[in-house]
Amino acid sequence: MLLQRGESQVEFLSRAASGEDSFIILGGDFNTWPPSSIATLEDRMGKIGLKRLTKGTGYTFEWSDLKLTLDHIFSKDVLDYRAGVLPPDKCQ
Repeated sequence: MLLQRGESQVEFLSRAASGEDSFIILGGDFNTWPPSSIATLEDRMGKIGLKRLTKGTGYTFEWSDLKLTLDHIFSKDVLDYRAGVLPPDKCQ
């Protein structure tokens, strides 16, 4: 499956993940800078049956006074999970 001209990353992933697969895990850096883009992403993924597993886990990018949630994990048909963000001092 190829990205179509003018198609956004979210549109492509929505199209790719909207098949009949019973188990899907989709994650990555979605560049959700403004909070409204997180809501848009979550809504779009929800329409194809994916749940945001990382909701409420906290910021995934911090620099100076800038704190953002850029990284997300979505899944279809997950029954049990835990998600979190590893503090920067634990990433060494």
